[in-house]
Amino acid sequence: MEQNSIQNARSYASLHDLRLVERLGFGIHGTIFVAENNTKPGRTAIKALHAAEFYLRERNVYQRLQTAGITDMAGFNVPQ
Repeated sequence: MEQNSIQNARSYASLHDLRLVERLGFGIHGTIFVAENNTKPGRTAIKALHAAEFYLRERNVYQRLQTAGITDMAGFNVPQ
């Protein structure tokens, strides 16, 4: 399951001109990677969840936050 999510993260990165650099952290639901942009300076994070259930749960949370008009939380931007 984890190996599949890592491959999915690589595929996503490739489609968005990103390159996985290192693993930033992990948990029971997934792994977070640091990615560098291949076309301009900068880094971002990619979260690779191990199962569709975990993705759908997280997506639904972000949709509820968006509906409520919440764009930041404790000083951090909420992904749109």
